[in-house]
Order: sequence, then structure tokens, then C-alpha cells
Amino acid sequence: MDSLQKCSWMTLGILVFLTEPGLGSSIIEGPSNLTALVGMEAHFNCTVSEGWQILIWLFEGQPVLSVIYPGKVIITDQSYNQQGYNKSTMFTSELKIYNVQLNNSGRIECSIQTMGDSPYAFLSVQGEWTGCELAIQYTFNPKHAQQITGSNC
Repeated sequence: MDSLQKCSWMTLGILVFLTEPGLGSSIIEGPSNLTALVGMEAHFNCTVSEGWQILIWLFEGQPVLSVIYPGKVIITDQSYNQQGYNKSTMFTSELKIYNVQLNNSGRIECSIQTMGDSPYAFLSVQGEWTGCELAIQYTFNPKHAQQITGSNC
């Protein structure tokens, strides 16, 4: 093999490595389906193993928020934010969607840009909260469920 062929194979290897920022890491647990009322917050979790470089949250296939290792957040849509948690060799990103509206209903996806499909969940936003009814918002973790009652009835 001549030096041009060796250089070509080496360049190809580097390109493959650079296009796989999550090489060696995986998504341990993806987001779960959620139903929320208009005006509430919605929360989704994505837990990844060590070795991740970038975690991207997508809504209907469009990036809304990215987390770059070790935790720098790039917000594409101001309706979204996240809180990150490290535990042992895992990282969990909790996506927060503020003041959900009917048009926030759709597919929420967590990606670390590895081969294969990324886990996803659906957010279903229903009705309008009048402030006079009891509303319960269920999140990925039951201990985070919030019960909110209206006070202006």
C-alpha cells in the first residue's frame, strides 16, 4: 500500500471518529410519554452512560436544546431549559418545557448522535387551566409529581 492509500485510510478513520461524538456511550433510559395541561411545565429525562460528548433534545425533529460535555447548555428555543445530574458514570439531563401550549404537543427526542434510533416520547398538552380546577402534572419520576390547585375561584 502506497503512502497515498495509507493517508486516505487514516483520513477516513479520523472522519468516522469525528462524526461519532458519542462513540462508546449509550442512552440508558430515554424520556417517557407525558400529558400536561396548558400553562403547566413538562419535564423529560434522558440518562446516558459515560463517554458522551453532546446530548441533543429535539421537538418534532428540530433541535431545541443541546448539552455539551461536561454540562455547557446551548438553548435554541427559550421555552426550554434543562438541569443536569451526574451519578456515578451516568449523566441525566432533565428537559424542562415552560408554560406548555397546545402547539407543544408532539414528539420529544433525546439524541447523543450514535448509530441507531434515539429514544423518544410524546407530549400531549390538553385543555386550558382555569385556575379553578385541580390539575396534576406527572413527570418521569413520580416523586416529582406536582399538585396545583387554583386560588382565584
